[in-house]
Amino acid sequence: MGEGKPWNMQMTRIEYRSDSGYKDFYLKMSVQDSVEHGIDKTAVGRVLLMYGPVVESGIGLAITDLGWGEFALLPAKYDVVLYPDETIEYESTLEQRLADMTGLTLEELEEWMENESQEITDDGVLIGHIVNFRTTTPAAIMNRVVGRTGEYTANVGVIELDDE
Repeated sequence: MGEGKPWNMQMTRIEYRSDSGYKDFYLKMSVQDSVEHGIDKTAVGRVLLMYGPVVESGIGLAITDLGWGEFALLPAKYDVVLYPDETIEYESTLEQRLADMTGLTLEELEEWMENESQEITDDGVLIGHIVNFRTTTPAAIMNRVVGRTGEYTANVGVIELDDE
């Protein structure tokens, strides 16, 4: 409700399945509170935890005016626990993105990558991946890898700031 001013209301639509007759479910918070909690376009598909009274709002339900510790995005590292069936799709998407970020084809990445581990901040936010390549990886391949932090290691991260 209003563009970008910190005090304006941001209405975040929550995925909601119910036979109760309500059509939608929204988290209503200020833009500032939502941004500080990472609730923006990049949070689509993430799990949001909320605690507070749910009220009728128009044709749906809403939760509003929550305090600082009463709502948060669940760190992405727990998705594999909650949605194990979707992990394979995530892994294939991740490998393609890593290939794109390292300048390799997916086949080259799979051939030369020894292992990959997530780089997560203290507050549980996934910010990148450490990719370790085999020591037998040819120099011609390693020269194409961006984000190198060692002879056979790359720190690959994707930061999306806008729709582009």
